Amino acid sequence: MQAIATRALCDQCLNMPVAVSGTQAHPYLRADGDYVKTQDEKVEKKVRCTTCHAIWLHRKCKWGNCEGYRLHP
Repeated sequence: MQAIATRALCDQCLNMPVAVSGTQAHPYLRADGDYVKTQDEKVEKKVRCTTCHAIWLHRKCKWGNCEGYRLHP
């Protein structure tokens, strides 16, 4: 039988727009490392919510423009 993974997000994480350029982080997100280059010449940084412990990726394109936040798989 296949296991179903569920993740409980806090209200701030639930209300945060996903992959919208220029999105501001909510006040409970803390950096979990530095920016790392990806295979497609973008950079991303892991940030963690101190309330619900969800991990988000903050991405920037190769020119340094914000591409928003995405949930870490």
